Amino acid sequence: MSDIVSDAVFAQPFQTLTTTENRYILHLVHRTYEWIGIIFQAPKIAKFGLDNYMIRGLSQDRQQLRSIFGNLLRSRISRGASYPDILSVYSDYVDPDNGEHFAESELGAEALLLFGAGKLQLSTTALIPISGYVNRLLGPDATSTSLASAFFYLARNSSAYERVCNEVRNAFQSSEDILPGPKLSMCVYLRACLDEAMRMNPVNGGALWREVLPGGAIIDGNSVPAGIDVGVGIYSIHHQKDYYPDPYIYRPERWIVSEDNSKDAVEIAHSAWAPYSIGPRGCVGKPAAILQLTISLARVVFELDMRAPADPDLIKVGQGVEGERFPRNLATEFQAKGTFSSILNGPMLEFKWRET
Repeated sequence: MSDIVSDAVFAQPFQTLTTTENRYILHLVHRTYEWIGIIFQAPKIAKFGLDNYMIRGLSQDRQQLRSIFGNLLRSRISRGASYPDILSVYSDYVDPDNGEHFAESELGAEALLLFGAGKLQLSTTALIPISGYVNRLLGPDATSTSLASAFFYLARNSSAYERVCNEVRNAFQSSEDILPGPKLSMCVYLRACLDEAMRMNPVNGGALWREVLPGGAIIDGNSVPAGIDVGVGIYSIHHQKDYYPDPYIYRPERWIVSEDNSKDAVEIAHSAWAPYSIGPRGCVGKPAAILQLTISLARVVFELDMRAPADPDLIKVGQGVEGERFPRNLATEFQAKGTFSSILNGPMLEFKWRET
């Protein structure tokens, strides 16, 4: 996955699958997103250069990554425009107003963003069906976070897992048939399983701060003056009982109208669901990400049988720990470390080829 993205962006694959030489770059990407997550909440730390003292290790790793991408960018530019990679589109762009190209610093920032964004969108393609244990120890991957969450909950909820397997396996004749279209759209329980996983584990569960515009705003009956940053954690919204009864329970049925779940309840649930944020600053890649997740999960449950490991130590990987503060103590909830995105450890699962 990382090799594909580096080749698409720089026309220079990192070859992380075949050698270990460049794998440290992926670690630096994860560390950089940790740095961003902190600065996103307290930007003055970076503004006054305090990150070099308060979060020195993260700051150094970020600088190292910036240096690596700067060298990659200069190497790419020196090779000329004969390589049809994504970066060539940016390099060739000319501002129609002033006739200028992107500055090298801007290209470097875009290259890092493209690598991270591409990594998010392509991450699920790296999930190869195998027998035995699969451990998802990943950095800030939007799609892999959501997919790993769905695996965690389905492996621990036999009724939900059986229902989604029956739906997908009855809808398609082969995994090659699982493509965008009416059949996939009719797999409503499949989509509900994903929506519920993303509710319980939004990729970025923290507050997405926004500045109040001139004139101020009234928020929940309170007058907030202009210039104040306001925000609420998406994780918090997704665990409010007013929107989601039994919010710490994985229940895909809450997304489907039935005798036990009214249309109003489903509409309320959708109104508060915001794993991709909402409004004009919402993620533009949301439809593509959801489609990719739907196809990926459908193909896995069609091709493979999955279960949580019998080993009592392995099954604990990724879940809450007894004695920790709520909700870090919940064994029923997949735990994630919030940065600019999420860092996961687990889950550990057993897969085997499905017998047909």
